[in-house]
Amino acid sequence: MNFKKFPVVIFIVLALLLVSTTSAFARPELAEFTIQNRSGYTSYIYMNGAGGEFYYLTVPAGTSKTFTVERVAYTYTLNTCNGASADDSIDLTNGGRLVVPATCEMPSPFDQTLFARPQLARFTVNNLSDQTAYLYMYGAGGQYYYFAVAAGTSMTYTVDRAAYTYDQRSCGVLSEDNTVNLANGGSVDIAACPRLVGFSVYNFTDNTLFFTMTGPQTVSFSLDSDTFRFLTVEPGLYDASYSGCEDKVEREGFVWPVYNDWVWLTCP
Repeated sequence: MNFKKFPVVIFIVLALLLVSTTSAFARPELAEFTIQNRSGYTSYIYMNGAGGEFYYLTVPAGTSKTFTVERVAYTYTLNTCNGASADDSIDLTNGGRLVVPATCEMPSPFDQTLFARPQLARFTVNNLSDQTAYLYMYGAGGQYYYFAVAAGTSMTYTVDRAAYTYDQRSCGVLSEDNTVNLANGGSVDIAACPRLVGFSVYNFTDNTLFFTMTGPQTVSFSLDSDTFRFLTVEPGLYDASYSGCEDKVEREGFVWPVYNDWVWLTCP
């Protein structure tokens, strides 16, 4: 055996082992990129790398998907949350992931800014009444909205994120200078229209009486001797009082359940 060639053989074997080991553990050309979409909307991402790499990825609502992409840094546009959009960048040389939060507003727990806070908020009007309701809304920044919501329906609108003063016409009554803060969205409920009942007050005296009834609504009037007044009022419990008897004493402290009835007023 030629021992002079032995070091050369050892060198060649070591070189082959080194090449083999390097090939076995070479860094993969592609990296894993996971998008976790916790929101209730499909997310779309358009990614562009500096070397011309391009990816268009979609992730359905409430799902997580992992993609293989080239190991570079990307600029991207993310569209999600029913219209929210933002441009940003992400370095995927070692892989990574994005999280679309369920609220569509909170920052990612992985410190990756996903998208700007949407400028519009969702505003729902629930009309529980049996008549069309109308809302006239005024924002501090000059915003103005007019909504008509049919009886017994709910409607959702998108409005500027702001606090509003609004006038509401429902059940034949105009209610003014109400307020609602829609910085984070919100809703307004239109109450059911009151059911009116007939109610009669009879003056069974020889004097003109002055009558007041306070409860779900307030009613005041004078009533001549031996006459009656028929009222259409909201049903419920009322506190009542009247004056005008000859003894000048005001009769008060009466509690009347008003559900279609008569009341007779008398003097001692």
